[in-house]
Amino acid sequence: MSEARELALPLGMALLLRRLDEPKGESAADAAPAGLSARELDVLKLLAAGSPNKEIGDELSIADKTVESHVRNIYRKIGASMRAEAAAWAVRQGII
Repeated sequence: MSEARELALPLGMALLLRRLDEPKGESAADAAPAGLSARELDVLKLLAAGSPNKEIGDELSIADKTVESHVRNIYRKIGASMRAEAAAWAVRQGII
């Protein structure tokens, strides 16, 4: 594990470093409700706070199209069809 860390650190491989730091047996995605990824949770939190897609993209440094894709995936995974439903679901799940 330390060898992987030594190789990943100078290459700026942040995702690999985060994975190495996760507790064994359960990743952050496995623990997320409805199987949402960590990035989908980030998007959902901002969406539930009322941020439009453009602001979400700016905040997370991702393209507007990527935000749209994440929002679609969130809706599919949680069974929502609009932002208000997704926000309400996030509140019920204790995400926000």
